[in-house]
Amino acid sequence: MRFLLISVLFTASALTIDAERLYAQPPIQQKPPVIPPRNPSPPTYAQVVKQNVVLTTPKARQAEFLPQNLTFIVSVRNLKSNSVDPVVKVSKSEKPGVYETLGKTETIDNNGNPDFLKVFWFMWKKGTQQKLKFEVRDVDNFRRDDPLGQIEVDLDDYVLKGEKLNVTLQNGTGSMLIQKTTPVKFRLYARGLPNADTIGQSDPYVEVYWSIGSNGKKVKFAQTSVIENNENPDWNETLEFANYIKNTDMWWTFKVYDSDPTGSDDLGEAIFEIDPFVLRRQTKIVSVGKKGKATLAVTPA
Repeated sequence: MRFLLISVLFTASALTIDAERLYAQPPIQQKPPVIPPRNPSPPTYAQVVKQNVVLTTPKARQAEFLPQNLTFIVSVRNLKSNSVDPVVKVSKSEKPGVYETLGKTETIDNNGNPDFLKVFWFMWKKGTQQKLKFEVRDVDNFRRDDPLGQIEVDLDDYVLKGEKLNVTLQNGTGSMLIQKTTPVKFRLYARGLPNADTIGQSDPYVEVYWSIGSNGKKVKFAQTSVIENNENPDWNETLEFANYIKNTDMWWTFKVYDSDPTGSDDLGEAIFEIDPFVLRRQTKIVSVGKKGKATLAVTPA
């Protein structure tokens, strides 16, 4: 009997041990921690294009994906005659063979070598096969305008060549120069203007001109509003000169007037070269009064 009891107890103990082994949880195997590289390499250019992701570094590569606003002017040389009245029509193409009118220049009478003042603006997107077409015509008031030549320009090629391109006209004589301009914005204020009114104070405004050389032909491009009864006016408006080209001896002339119902009285004027103003980007204060007391300040905007 005692032997039987011992055998039963031994058997029960063995079953318990086997059960514990069967249902015991296996040991947890810990994976080694993943350590990120200290300097992960940026995606390649091909990966960025494939995933349509804008690369944040370096900045120069990111800029390739962004549209850029182009501003330019045109000049024509050696047309068939100096008696022509040329105008240039500019058309843009976003799709191959499809053109829309972008604008046209002013007409210059009796000139075979015109420098047009009209500034054109266009949003360029690299690698999208954008093109511009330039058509030169001789304006005739009594019959259809005569074609003087044309060119077609690939914008990617134009930008690659520094935004300055001289091309021979097709179906005509002469050539066309297309070159970049850099718009310059500024604001004006004046101090100590003379009083030109018998009652009250002056009502000043400013006309702004540009020229090639200090004694060159002056072309008006901006005018401020009139500020009434104020000899120390602050014109709270931004003026823009869109024709600026560096290192071309451009000058600004500022003519200050007193507005009157019967006419405008001259309060003074000032002139200075544009290049140093653009380079330094500092407020320029110049004398405008005949007695030297009145001043005009030109500040970058």
